[in-house]
Amino acid sequence: MIEEAVKKGNMKNTEIIDIPVLYGGAKVPFQLQNEEEKKQANLRTMERVKEKAFSRGLPIIWGKNGLVVAEYANGNKVLVIDGTITNLRYED
Repeated sequence: MIEEAVKKGNMKNTEIIDIPVLYGGAKVPFQLQNEEEKKQANLRTMERVKEKAFSRGLPIIWGKNGLVVAEYANGNKVLVIDGTITNLRYED
């Protein structure tokens, strides 16, 4: 969705930056993990993603229930509409 918005010219003053996240450290391959191990791996990965983005002053962008949300280090969550980060607050 974000890439489409960039192509259409709907994203103003926004730059998409790929931040590599290093994975690893699991004792068991993903295919053999039980649900609890997968949940813990997901939480650890999300923390790494947040750390990398927030340390650069960037939000993380994620989707839930058909909405796209930009989340900032200070905890603010705002909606992204047509590829543009708005000031409309998102509440969980």
